[in-house]
Amino acid sequence: MVRVSDVGGAERRRHKRHSSFIKAEMNGQPVTVLDASLGGIGGTIELRGDLGNIPGPGETATVVLQPDSGQHVVLTVEVTRVDQDLNLFGAQIVEMSEDQYEFMKSLYAGRPL
Repeated sequence: MVRVSDVGGAERRRHKRHSSFIKAEMNGQPVTVLDASLGGIGGTIELRGDLGNIPGPGETATVVLQPDSGQHVVLTVEVTRVDQDLNLFGAQIVEMSEDQYEFMKSLYAGRPL
């Protein structure tokens, strides 16, 4: 089930975020995307991953989304935050093809974006 989070004035994203649970890789490191929008993603670095190999804020990265069904989707993102204590990251999508856009929209079918 997808849940929309709206935190009012503190929210910096242009698009509403939707809760998710999508296995992925960021530059080859295992991550889980916990929330996504048409503008960005947020998630956690898996315990078996190497936090030292996760790009820092301002750096670009390749994220390969591995949904339970369908084919993998590759996104180019810019990391906006990394919380090393909580193993969390946030990134904005900087490049998206029409197919990638349609995939991201399909995550929220029937829900407002």
